[in-house]
Amino acid sequence: MFTGLIESICEVKAVQRDSQGGVVLSVAIGQAASSIRPGDSVAINGVCLTAKTVQDGCCMFDVGPQTLSCTALGVLKVGDLVNMELPLQVGSRLGGHFVQGHVDGVGVIRTIVPDGHYRRVGIGVDRGLLEMLVPKGSVAVDGVSLTVAGLQDWGFWVALIPYTLKVTTLGRLEVGRLVNIEVDMIVKAVRQYLGQILNAQTGLTLDRLRAAGFC
Repeated sequence: MFTGLIESICEVKAVQRDSQGGVVLSVAIGQAASSIRPGDSVAINGVCLTAKTVQDGCCMFDVGPQTLSCTALGVLKVGDLVNMELPLQVGSRLGGHFVQGHVDGVGVIRTIVPDGHYRRVGIGVDRGLLEMLVPKGSVAVDGVSLTVAGLQDWGFWVALIPYTLKVTTLGRLEVGRLVNIEVDMIVKAVRQYLGQILNAQTGLTLDRLRAAGFC
């Protein structure tokens, strides 16, 4: 479990394809290496990965075909920068929001609008992801805990403050870049539960409730 508060920006040192359709990802994690052991969980760009080996300040991760198919990790190359977060410790102060590191899908940066020291970023997502986002709700973008600033038929907006732009890779976003999206786990659970109820009720659908103003 993570919080979406990034601990450091790290550099990809190696990306090696394996014979099974996966990759071995090597990331320079610096001082954090001393607290990571093989088998530990680490969030890289919002994706929960398992440390394979830790040596000389670098951590290696096996990234399987399933993870590559539903995240943006497959486009990473040597020299790219990624967001890194270690798991939440019991008893620690909880900032951000609960982030599992289980990415729901990939979004694409559609537009970046400067606003003084701030930026508004529009992110395109498919309809399935869009239906799980709510205005003022939480969302993780490349592992960064953010608030949904608005919804469009093509995706959603987030507003980035100077601190976030400085200490995460979101300050280096460009139009067309792919990003990992994880929606709020509470919204996902509620939506699934309501869907099960609605499916059991003849004639009652999400579209009808939405048209009536209930969701």
